[in-house]
Amino acid sequence: MHGCPKELVSHVLPFKLPEDEQCQDLWAPPRVVRGFVNGFIDTFLGKDFAAVHLRRSDFASYIDTNKDSRNPAYLPVVSVAQFTVGRLRGTGVSAVYLATDASPSEIQLLERLLLELDPSSPFILVRLPTFHKGSSEYQQFPWVRSFQQSDSHESGILRAIAEKNICAAARYFIGTPRSTFSSDIFRMREERNVRSSIDTFIGQPKI
Repeated sequence: MHGCPKELVSHVLPFKLPEDEQCQDLWAPPRVVRGFVNGFIDTFLGKDFAAVHLRRSDFASYIDTNKDSRNPAYLPVVSVAQFTVGRLRGTGVSAVYLATDASPSEIQLLERLLLELDPSSPFILVRLPTFHKGSSEYQQFPWVRSFQQSDSHESGILRAIAEKNICAAARYFIGTPRSTFSSDIFRMREERNVRSSIDTFIGQPKI
């Protein structure tokens, strides 16, 4: 199996991506993305965080939501929040990174529900912002400037790669059923030996 050397995996992953060229697995991102992902996690998440990929947008128009009623691929936001809180309760994490193409109203609802569903142990939703040149983060962090100045950034390609790698570095990951984006993340976590028993798809019952 292709992958990082064991000494790199044990000391760097899952919470760090090596910024040199020693890690040449099938999922190794460009150097600028590795630096950005590590910087973002260190600054905004910390090592103990969970990640959720919530696929929305036009997803419902081409999937069969009745194909498996026990594991629907397009749940209401309330159900997503309830499932996430139930799955992560007692894990000790408080930050939840969200990769999504959901509408602003859906994101706001999910953010509120993650805070309110379990007041004794609220979850803080974190997203990847667009760091504009005038932002304090752009001025403060070299990894933000390098990422923003990369030629392919405007196409969204690097952002998607960064989001996959942030999710892959999480302590726990919850993905969207039948989403290739989520499936890629699960494969990355498997490749890097960081899969957790908490990892699952939204709506999937505990075994």
